[in-house]
Amino acid sequence: MIRHVRPGHPPRRPPRVGRQRSADVDRGSFAVEFAVGWTVLLLALVVLAVAFTVPYARATVRHAARESARAAALALPQDAYYAADATAQRLLAGGVCEEDSVLVFTDLSDYGPGGTVTVTIDCRVRLLIGAPRFVTATSEEIIDRYRGGIPGRRDPARPRPA
Repeated sequence: MIRHVRPGHPPRRPPRVGRQRSADVDRGSFAVEFAVGWTVLLLALVVLAVAFTVPYARATVRHAARESARAAALALPQDAYYAADATAQRLLAGGVCEEDSVLVFTDLSDYGPGGTVTVTIDCRVRLLIGAPRFVTATSEEIIDRYRGGIPGRRDPARPRPA
């Protein structure tokens, strides 16, 4: 085999069999790394969103229960159920709870001056992934003892404490 060598240039080496150049080995690796990296990042963001949705929902439902109990304690006895329910529905509308899943339980068994009102709210929370979760919050509010009339005068409909 005769090799022709150009003047002023070193002779060429014959290509090695079984070895590729490094540029061929790295071809397409950026696309794969980019796809894997974005997938991991998006998965981490979804997990964070779900992890922070439930505590936020608990705080929101707890706030709604507290405000509903306060509204029921300030309302007249015949309007206490409506005041608690309307306040809860208003505060939770379009929020973290699913539509038509908000249940408001109002206990007026100790309603009267110096008594208490207890409101319990249950709702189903929407999540990005996974099954919905249920959140419950209860709040109790003391009714002002002077609200019922003249201080020191007892309501004849309420029995005396033993």
